[in-house]
Amino acid sequence: MIRRPVIPIVVLLASTVAASGFAQSFRTVTASRIHADEESLHVELQFGAGELAVERGNGRALYRTSLRYLEEKFRPITRYDERGRRLRVGIEPRKGSLNIGTLKTPQRLELFLSPSVPLDLNADVGAAEATLELGGLSIAAIDIKAGAADATVSFDRPNLITCRTLAIKTGAAEFRALGLGNSRCARLTFAGGAGDITLDFTGEWNEAATMEADVKLTFGALQLRFPRHVGVTVTVDRLLASFDGSSFTRRGSQYVSEGFESARATMNLSLKAVVGDIDVVWVER
Repeated sequence: MIRRPVIPIVVLLASTVAASGFAQSFRTVTASRIHADEESLHVELQFGAGELAVERGNGRALYRTSLRYLEEKFRPITRYDERGRRLRVGIEPRKGSLNIGTLKTPQRLELFLSPSVPLDLNADVGAAEATLELGGLSIAAIDIKAGAADATVSFDRPNLITCRTLAIKTGAAEFRALGLGNSRCARLTFAGGAGDITLDFTGEWNEAATMEADVKLTFGALQLRFPRHVGVTVTVDRLLASFDGSSFTRRGSQYVSEGFESARATMNLSLKAVVGDIDVVWVER
C-alpha cells in the first residue's frame, strides 16, 4: 500500500493589543494535518475561557485548528500522536495564572474535524462560550464537560455512524443540546448542577432505534423537546421540581406518550430533579 504523505502544518502569528494602560499580547497558532489512512481519531479538547467553535471540515484535512490566546496567561496545546491516533488541542493556564481577569480581546479556538473518520470526542470547555456543531461528522462517542459556560451542542444533520454514548456534565451553565435525534446515540447521560437547560430530541431518527437517556438536574429550568413521531416513556424522581406530564398517560411510576406501542423509534428517559421547573414541548418533526 502506498501511503500518502502526511503534512502537518503549524503557523504562529503574534499580535499585541493595548488596553487600559497595559498591553495584552495575543498569539495566533494554526495547525492542520492532511487526511491519510486514519481509521479513527480520539480528540481531547481543553478550552477554559473565551470563544470556542467546533464543526465539520471539508474532509481533505484530518483536522484544522486556529487558536488565538493570551500568551501571558495561557499555553497552547496542539499535539497529535500518530501511533495512538490522538489529538490534544486547546489551552492550559501558565503556572500562577489561574485568575485570568478581563480579556479586552477574547481568546478564540476554531476546530474543524474530518467527517470521514470515526471520532471519539472528549471536550472540557470550562467557562467558555462554546458552539459545537457536530452534525454530519462520524461520531462514535462524546463526553462533554461545561463549567460556568454558555454552550450549545447541535446536530444539524444526521451522524454518519452509530454513536455509542453521549455524556454531558454541566455546572452553572446555560446549555442547549439540539437535534439529538440526529446524533444516532444509543445512550445519553446528562448531569446538570444549575442553569437553564434545553434538551431537544428532534432530528431524523433511524427506524427501530431506541435511545436510553438518564437526566439529572440539581437546580434550574429544563425544557425537553420531543418529536411527535417518537414514542417516549419518562420515569420521574423529583423532590421540589415541577414536571409537566399533561401530554402523557400515567402508568405507575412511568409517563407514557400517546402511540408509544406503535412508534417505530422510541426513547426511555429516566429523570431526576431536585429543584426547578421541567417543561415538555412536542414538535411535529
